[in-house]
Amino acid sequence: MIQGIGASAGVAIGKAFVLPNWEWDLPETGIDAVDLANEFERLYEGIRTSKNEIEFIKNEFRDMVGEEESSIFDAHLAILDDPVFMNEIQGVIERQYKAAEVAVKEAIDHFVTMFDLLDDEYMKERAMDIKDVGNRLLKHLLGAPEITLPADTQPYILVAKELSPSQLAHLNPSHVLGIVTMVGGKTSHSAIMARALGIPLVAGLENKLKDPIQTGDLLVIDGDTGALYLNPDDALVEEYVRIRERQLAKKEQLELLAAVEAITKDGCELHLAANISSAKEVESALKYGANGVGLFRTEFLYMDRSTFPSEEEQFEVYRQVAQQVGELGAVIRTLDIGGDKQLDYFALPDEDNPVLGYRAIRISLDRQELFQTQLTAILRASAFGRVKIMYPMISSVDEIRQANEVLHRAMADLDARGIAYDKDIPVGIMIEIPA
Repeated sequence: MIQGIGASAGVAIGKAFVLPNWEWDLPETGIDAVDLANEFERLYEGIRTSKNEIEFIKNEFRDMVGEEESSIFDAHLAILDDPVFMNEIQGVIERQYKAAEVAVKEAIDHFVTMFDLLDDEYMKERAMDIKDVGNRLLKHLLGAPEITLPADTQPYILVAKELSPSQLAHLNPSHVLGIVTMVGGKTSHSAIMARALGIPLVAGLENKLKDPIQTGDLLVIDGDTGALYLNPDDALVEEYVRIRERQLAKKEQLELLAAVEAITKDGCELHLAANISSAKEVESALKYGANGVGLFRTEFLYMDRSTFPSEEEQFEVYRQVAQQVGELGAVIRTLDIGGDKQLDYFALPDEDNPVLGYRAIRISLDRQELFQTQLTAILRASAFGRVKIMYPMISSVDEIRQANEVLHRAMADLDARGIAYDKDIPVGIMIEIPA
């Protein structure tokens, strides 16, 4: 048994398919000064093409698993717009007279090395996003084919040194039994996406294998414990077949309970609602018996992007949720950032205890224009289904009064614009702090 990191739950048994590593044939000679303009044009064209591809992948993946997981690709788009990353590339071309693809490769290596030196595991894993974006750009500059996954073979367990979000977005879950990666962990974007697709993943196996895994090797992986077995004997395979069957049976048993009413033996009816982070989760929640949405965490609409979402963007998401739940209802919590939820484009102060510091309703009341935009979008959605508003991290009556003043301004704005909303929309609070 080889011990890795269980990054996406489930058991997979099957033959390995080893994904080859990216290899680039870069030009060794420099460019002439007269060719600088041409190199910059090649770079900008590569960036435009890369952005179009990422947008396409993002939309495809959003249709598969939802808004929250697909927003990973907003971070990829942000890298291509990042002035520091782009200045690094442009500087190598302009000052060292190197071809665009060489400059891109040097920039990737520089930033990946920089991220790898950090103590923060989360930041280390963001290096994979830079590699993914950089390799996509290199592919266009070199006219190289993208490394693709087999689509017409028997289902397999995919093995790779590292797997980019772009590659994962192209996976067909019916072909991939499981995934094994040498690097990465539970918080990597690849792990997040594997969980969204329901594919078992064992990561972090670098330097733990005596011999490399070969295509065709029989593998057993356990995404719960992080265990990997290479070419195991029949007895162990049979044991894991039984474990997998028990897991599937338990899942089927739970699915049978989806339609059962939540009533205690003495006749007390309970309201069982789902917590969600994106509109795409509503369909699954209702399928498995939820009586509406008890908490919609809206902060994920704000994450993995480069600017605050507009009123229209938020309204479209809230409207989808409201229409799907109908009279069952949805509690929409206003923005709760801070603590462990940071926005790249909104700097928060360093604090000894950020979890209890400047976050949630405190930020909303400090940035009332942002708060009113969100409340306006929620109010508009209330015309399409039963919606309630929740303020997070409330510590005093005064905070409720201030929040309601902003809500009343949003209502007055909609009245002036002649836009319908629920004038009796219920408003509540989340009490979650020592105060």
